[in-house]
Parts: sequence; C-alpha cells; structure tokens
Amino acid sequence: MRIMRMAREREQENELGRAELLREAARLCAKDQYAQAFRIYRKLADSGHSESQVFLGWMFAEGKGVQASQEDAANWFRCAAELGSARGAFYLGRLLTREAKHAEAVTWYQRSATAGYPPSQYRLGVSYLRGHGVRKDLSLACRYLEAAKANGHIFARRELAVMDIQGYRGVARRFLGIIEFLPVLLFGVGVAFTNPYSDDLRG
Repeated sequence: MRIMRMAREREQENELGRAELLREAARLCAKDQYAQAFRIYRKLADSGHSESQVFLGWMFAEGKGVQASQEDAANWFRCAAELGSARGAFYLGRLLTREAKHAEAVTWYQRSATAGYPPSQYRLGVSYLRGHGVRKDLSLACRYLEAAKANGHIFARRELAVMDIQGYRGVARRFLGIIEFLPVLLFGVGVAFTNPYSDDLRG
C-alpha cells in the first residue's frame, strides 16, 4: 500500500514537472526563442511524451530552432503516432502528402481519423474526393468531410459547400452551397484572427 502511494506521488511530481517544462517551452516559442524550446521538447520527447515529439517534428519540418530535416520530422511524427497521438499521425500523413506518397499518407490519416481528429477526417475526405492514394469514392469523401464538419473543421465546411455549388451532391443542393459558402468564409476569417493555431484551420 505504501509503495503504491509513493509511486503515485512520484508520478504526480513528474506530471507537475512536465507541465512546468511545457509552459516554459511554450513561453520560449512565443518569444521566438526556438533553440531553447527545442532543448526542452527534446528532453520530454526522449522520455516518451508524444505531444513533445509532435512539436519536435514540427520544429524539424519548419527549421525552427534546429536545421530543417524532413527525415527527422517524419521520424518524430511517427514516434508520436505510434504512441497513439492522433496529431502525430496527422502531421506524418501531411508530410507524406507533400512528398506525393499519398497511399502511405492515407494510412496515417485513417489512424488519426479513427481517433476523431477533424483535420485527418478532412484529409481523408479530400483523398477520396480526388483519388489521392485511394480510389475515388464520393460517398466516402462526403462521409469523412461531414464528420470533420460536425467536429467544427472549417475547410471541410468549405469543401462541402464548393461540392454543392458544383452539383456533386445534386442540382437541388447548389443553392444551399451558395448560402453555406459565405458564412464559412466569414467564420474562417474570425477563427484565423482569434486563434490562428486552431485545429479547425489545419488541413
């Protein structure tokens, strides 16, 4: 009993220490002090913290605080994804999409979308709509885009509105698409202004 209590107390201390380090890393990033933030995220990532692994992947992808390396970015995104991070799986998929490795990207989007991550639901919808890495399937495209839309994803709302305007889902929905498009545009501008890092803007 005492051993279990001590283990819980140690875990709580570790969580508090990790939270403090994450706050410090976020503060450094906000001040564009990426090299210092990188060292903190690297320490946490090496300890198995998946969201820090995602941050490291982003830093390698963008060359923030470290020399840009798409290979290192992919490795850290994969580490996070394999630990169950939906965000890590999404970013790995997006990196693979940029390299035109669409079939492999779809695998990671599917894993992330299964966890309910809207940007990956959006990406899967687009993949099925355009036939990137999968056979074109309008029904599946709409299913994933509607799921992303239901979770508040702006690009999914826009994509569905454009599809309706173009008549993909029937002539009767064209007018509805036009009505939907303007509010989506205004809402997107509002979110971009108030929270430019929102998951709803990731696509």
